[in-house]
Amino acid sequence: MKTLTLFFVLLGGITFAQRDASSNMFWNNYSNINPAMSGMEYKMHGSVLHRIQWPSLSNTLRSSFINFNMRLKDKHGVGINYTNDRYSIWYTNKVSANYNYQMELGENSKLSVGAAASLNDFRTDYGKMTFSVPMEPEYRVTDINANLGVAYTWKKLLVHGSATNIFNSVLNSDDVASNFFDLRTFHIGAAYDFSLGERFSLKPQLLSQFTDGFIGLYLNTQFAFKDKYWIGATVGARDNYAFIAGWNVKEKFRVAYSYDRTISKLNNGFSAGSHEFSLGFYLK
Repeated sequence: MKTLTLFFVLLGGITFAQRDASSNMFWNNYSNINPAMSGMEYKMHGSVLHRIQWPSLSNTLRSSFINFNMRLKDKHGVGINYTNDRYSIWYTNKVSANYNYQMELGENSKLSVGAAASLNDFRTDYGKMTFSVPMEPEYRVTDINANLGVAYTWKKLLVHGSATNIFNSVLNSDDVASNFFDLRTFHIGAAYDFSLGERFSLKPQLLSQFTDGFIGLYLNTQFAFKDKYWIGATVGARDNYAFIAGWNVKEKFRVAYSYDRTISKLNNGFSAGSHEFSLGFYLK
């Protein structure tokens, strides 16, 4: 059992370190992966999201996302984003500062071009585990990187693309246990909000990620009643599907919960699925 647990620790640590942290409610964190999205959809928007992955395992992956974004004078968008990942002996903290310039292309269309500077801190606490060879009690490295992005809206259509970690940093490659990457990742996404009469709406959303040969694909659909209560589902092409429910309170606050089930061989009897909790506010 110890060998199996160590295998998943190593596998999970390498996996989340190589790719940008993801969420079933990815639209809450657009600004984390695309600086062009800060202040694009809302004059002001902030959210906190916490993800607990595979809670039945003793070394579960926990991810936290915090962001605040706003539009300045209808042309400039700014934002600050924080991401924290914790998995057994691996810890990651990322902070990015976003800026974008938004151009009106017509009465119903807008183009935003943005850039972000990021500070990424990676730490490994080997003191929590026993190895057959001597290991330093802690390994830590800090990386400065950058993100670029573009977003376009036309009526109720949103299309966006970005490149994160554009410097493609390799932080350490001495051995498997301390192999941390900050790899360049490309994101492409789209969403459209369909009105179904006066009370109902349907919003499909797509996000794809490309990292060093790995392709991640997430498809979400939301069904809303009076733009207040909504339910939805997210499907990950390789790993999971999720059920989501949310409540928009007084057109200013948003509460949401997601539960996903694993498709892969790490079945739900072993992993117990994953949970996400989100709180946010927005001003249109």
